[in-house]
Amino acid sequence: MKKRTYHYFFENDLHEADDSITIDGKGTLQYKTIPIECIDRFDGDLALFAFPIKYLHSADKLFRLFGLKGDLDYFFSECREVISVPEKHQDEKGREGKLNFQVYFHDVPASLEAINDTALVVLALDVDHSNKDANGLSPYQLAGYVHANEFEFTDGVKGTERHKGYYYNMLRISEAVRNGQKVYRRTGVFSTIFTILLDLVNQNDVHFVYAAMGKANEKINSALKKLAEHYDKYWDIWPVTSNSHLSLFYGRTKYRKQLVDITNDEDRLRELYAMSMAHRGDYMFNQYPTFEEFYHVYKRIIAYSKTSGAYMIADKDGNMKAACVAVNWGDFFSFVLDNPKGVFKVLASLKLTDQLLFTWKTAGDPEYVEKLFRGVAQKFYKEHDVKLGLYNSYPGDPFEKIKASIINDPFNYFVIYDRKELYEQFKETSKDKHGNVRIFIDPPLF
Repeated sequence: MKKRTYHYFFENDLHEADDSITIDGKGTLQYKTIPIECIDRFDGDLALFAFPIKYLHSADKLFRLFGLKGDLDYFFSECREVISVPEKHQDEKGREGKLNFQVYFHDVPASLEAINDTALVVLALDVDHSNKDANGLSPYQLAGYVHANEFEFTDGVKGTERHKGYYYNMLRISEAVRNGQKVYRRTGVFSTIFTILLDLVNQNDVHFVYAAMGKANEKINSALKKLAEHYDKYWDIWPVTSNSHLSLFYGRTKYRKQLVDITNDEDRLRELYAMSMAHRGDYMFNQYPTFEEFYHVYKRIIAYSKTSGAYMIADKDGNMKAACVAVNWGDFFSFVLDNPKGVFKVLASLKLTDQLLFTWKTAGDPEYVEKLFRGVAQKFYKEHDVKLGLYNSYPGDPFEKIKASIINDPFNYFVIYDRKELYEQFKETSKDKHGNVRIFIDPPLF
């Protein structure tokens, strides 16, 4: 085991602090330095940070507190490089799956901040103490970047007791090479970042976390199992399929004409939310337990993405029969397939993944949901040149047949928890009549 420390910044006097820093226009951050024991094999000094995502634009000020250069433009350039590292799906023998991809976020960090404003950013910086500037500040290289998005959910039965969770995403480790070796990927820097994530669980009384992982990526799944067990946590895996539909063939003009735009209609959005909760209120980890929490995130999405919105299909009397939030991921990032195989090779050659449509909070009768999906697909294809839609599904999904496609990629939700009886209760509550455990599967962004 290796002893390291990380610097945790937080608001509102949540914990005992070592000191504080005031950020003009944003407020005061408390911070403390926390010792951790890691199992990485990296020989250099890692400066490790965790802070609220809304302070990304102030990262330079946080770095200077600990003797690091505070050039914000340089930091964001490092973020863009590390965040765009390919997501590779490999089995235990190193064989690649059929879907590897790179995500290039536009306008970093604004696009990262646009949705999940409750996230904690966790950073690993490789510090070069031998090259300090005239002010005694050391340069660094970004070795790793992760988001821990905080959410709350209820038990699905009483719907009153709240539980906190983290959804991990943007799990990225630099591909930097030295002496022919990937210096961060081959030395366990991910393990150190994961140690911080699990310590934040303890700091903030969080008992359930999950992340989406490629099913074929046996290396990361195996690493997560070992790390969870090392830190005396339980783990579970839920298989999900990401289905893709080509809008040119899937979309239907007649259903596009039936769409009702409810993007700015708060009353209809409340109706959408109520229908969604009736549909998925007892799902495991169902997020946004009140309309106000949903509406907060929704407003952030449409404020940043002018092409995203909410749509419904009505019956002849104007009653809502199906509705969803349609998010144009292309406004946030470009999605590029890396060394694709099979049918994904065709998608890459035709550049069909440049923009992606993602439906969120879908609810309604399956017959009308299919009309909704096909209408929204046609709308975004004709009006915004979005050629491909993603529709996540799993056994027990009432819309599984509607979403099914020959273009699909399996992945897993990897869950880590430390409240075994409560977790088993959530599983039982969320089961459908066939015994399928239903899990919240559509966070609005990676």
